[in-house]
Amino acid sequence: MNKHEERAIVKAFLRCQDYPASALMESDRERPDALIDIAGQIVGVEVTTLVEATPRQAIPPQKWTVKSDRIVPLAKKVYERRDSHPLIVRFGMRANWIPGAIPAAVLADELARLTYTSGRMAGQRQAQFPGNR
Repeated sequence: MNKHEERAIVKAFLRCQDYPASALMESDRERPDALIDIAGQIVGVEVTTLVEATPRQAIPPQKWTVKSDRIVPLAKKVYERRDSHPLIVRFGMRANWIPGAIPAAVLADELARLTYTSGRMAGQRQAQFPGNR
Protein backbone atom coordinates (compact mmCIF):
# COMPACT_ATOMS: atom_id res chain seq x y z
CA MET A 1 0.00 0.00 0.00
CA ASN A 2 1.41 3.40 -0.90
CA LYS A 3 1.46 6.59 1.18
CA HIS A 4 -1.36 8.17 -0.84
CA GLU A 5 -3.68 5.24 -0.02
CA GLU A 6 -2.64 5.21 3.64
CA ARG A 7 -3.27 8.96 3.95
CA ALA A 8 -6.70 8.59 2.28
CA ILE A 9 -7.66 5.81 4.70
CA VAL A 10 -6.59 7.83 7.75
CA LYS A 11 -8.49 10.90 6.47
CA ALA A 12 -11.60 8.79 5.85
CA PHE A 13 -11.33 7.39 9.39
CA LEU A 14 -11.11 10.91 10.83
CA ARG A 15 -14.18 12.03 8.82
CA CYS A 16 -16.19 8.98 9.91
CA GLN A 17 -15.37 9.72 13.54
CA ASP A 18 -16.22 13.44 13.13
CA TYR A 19 -12.64 14.52 13.86
CA PRO A 20 -11.41 17.62 12.04
CA ALA A 21 -8.97 17.18 9.17
CA SER A 22 -6.50 19.16 11.26
CA ALA A 23 -6.28 16.15 13.63
CA LEU A 24 -3.92 14.56 11.09
CA MET A 25 -0.57 15.86 12.25
CA GLU A 26 1.84 13.84 10.13
CA SER A 27 1.32 11.24 7.41
CA ASP A 28 4.56 11.11 5.44
CA ARG A 29 6.27 8.62 7.73
CA GLU A 30 6.68 4.95 8.61
CA ARG A 31 6.08 3.09 11.88
CA PRO A 32 3.53 4.45 12.54
CA ASP A 33 2.14 5.52 9.16
CA ALA A 34 0.46 8.61 10.61
CA LEU A 35 0.22 10.66 13.78
CA ILE A 36 -3.14 12.11 14.79
CA ASP A 37 -4.14 14.38 17.63
CA ILE A 38 -7.22 13.13 19.48
CA ALA A 39 -8.24 15.50 22.28
CA GLY A 40 -4.64 16.50 22.92
CA GLN A 41 -3.40 12.90 22.89
CA ILE A 42 -0.96 11.98 20.09
CA VAL A 43 -1.93 8.62 18.58
CA GLY A 44 0.14 6.64 16.09
CA VAL A 45 -1.80 4.93 13.31
CA GLU A 46 -0.53 1.96 11.33
CA VAL A 47 -2.57 1.13 8.21
CA THR A 48 -2.47 -2.57 7.40
CA THR A 49 -4.09 -4.77 4.79
CA LEU A 50 -5.74 -7.85 6.22
CA VAL A 51 -6.30 -10.86 4.02
CA GLU A 52 -8.99 -13.35 4.93
CA ALA A 53 -8.38 -17.05 4.80
CA THR A 54 -10.44 -18.54 2.01
CA PRO A 55 -11.82 -22.02 1.55
CA ARG A 56 -9.93 -24.34 -0.78
CA GLN A 57 -10.31 -23.20 -4.36
CA ALA A 58 -11.02 -25.43 -7.30
CA ILE A 59 -8.33 -23.72 -9.39
CA PRO A 60 -4.71 -22.95 -8.46
CA PRO A 61 -4.55 -19.93 -6.12
CA GLN A 62 -1.93 -18.22 -8.28
CA LYS A 63 -4.22 -18.22 -11.31
CA TRP A 64 -7.17 -17.05 -9.22
CA THR A 65 -5.11 -14.20 -7.69
CA VAL A 66 -3.63 -13.07 -11.02
CA LYS A 67 -7.04 -12.96 -12.69
CA SER A 68 -8.78 -11.20 -9.80
CA ASP A 69 -5.95 -8.65 -9.48
CA ARG A 70 -6.46 -7.66 -13.13
CA ILE A 71 -10.15 -6.90 -12.73
CA VAL A 72 -9.81 -4.17 -10.08
CA PRO A 73 -7.64 -1.83 -12.23
CA LEU A 74 -10.09 -2.35 -15.12
CA ALA A 75 -13.02 -1.46 -12.85
CA LYS A 76 -11.12 1.61 -11.59
CA LYS A 77 -10.61 2.89 -15.16
CA VAL A 78 -14.29 2.42 -15.99
CA TYR A 79 -15.34 4.14 -12.74
CA GLU A 80 -12.99 7.10 -13.30
CA ARG A 81 -14.55 7.69 -16.73
CA ARG A 82 -17.89 8.23 -14.96
CA ASP A 83 -16.80 10.06 -11.82
CA SER A 84 -13.53 11.66 -10.72
CA HIS A 85 -14.39 11.75 -7.00
CA PRO A 86 -12.06 9.44 -5.09
CA LEU A 87 -13.58 6.56 -3.15
CA ILE A 88 -12.08 3.88 -0.97
CA VAL A 89 -13.59 0.53 -1.87
CA ARG A 90 -12.69 -3.09 -1.34
CA PHE A 91 -13.65 -5.85 -3.71
CA GLY A 92 -13.49 -9.47 -2.65
CA MET A 93 -13.97 -12.42 -4.94
CA ARG A 94 -15.63 -15.54 -3.56
CA ALA A 95 -13.36 -18.56 -3.33
CA ASN A 96 -15.64 -20.40 -5.75
CA TRP A 97 -15.37 -17.60 -8.33
CA ILE A 98 -14.20 -19.05 -11.65
CA PRO A 99 -11.99 -16.64 -13.60
CA GLY A 100 -13.15 -16.32 -17.18
CA ALA A 101 -16.73 -17.44 -16.53
CA ILE A 102 -17.69 -13.80 -17.09
CA PRO A 103 -15.43 -11.74 -19.37
CA ALA A 104 -13.14 -9.44 -17.35
CA ALA A 105 -14.43 -6.33 -19.15
CA VAL A 106 -18.05 -7.20 -18.28
CA LEU A 107 -17.19 -7.88 -14.64
CA ALA A 108 -15.11 -4.69 -14.40
CA ASP A 109 -17.97 -2.65 -15.87
CA GLU A 110 -20.42 -4.14 -13.36
CA LEU A 111 -18.10 -3.45 -10.42
CA ALA A 112 -17.59 0.14 -11.61
CA ARG A 113 -21.36 0.61 -12.01
CA LEU A 114 -22.02 -0.73 -8.51
CA THR A 115 -19.26 1.48 -7.06
CA TYR A 116 -20.61 4.55 -8.86
CA THR A 117 -24.20 3.84 -7.76
CA SER A 118 -23.18 3.08 -4.16
CA GLY A 119 -20.98 6.18 -3.98
CA ARG A 120 -23.79 8.41 -5.27
CA MET A 121 -26.25 6.87 -2.81
CA ALA A 122 -23.83 7.44 0.07
CA GLY A 123 -23.36 11.04 -1.01
CA GLN A 124 -27.12 11.57 -1.18
CA ARG A 125 -27.60 10.04 2.27
CA GLN A 126 -24.89 12.29 3.68
CA ALA A 127 -26.47 15.36 2.04
CA GLN A 128 -29.91 14.44 3.46
CA PHE A 129 -28.57 13.60 6.90
CA PRO A 130 -25.40 15.65 7.42
CA GLY A 131 -25.25 14.77 11.13
CA ASN A 132 -25.17 11.02 10.46
CA ARG A 133 -21.69 9.75 9.70
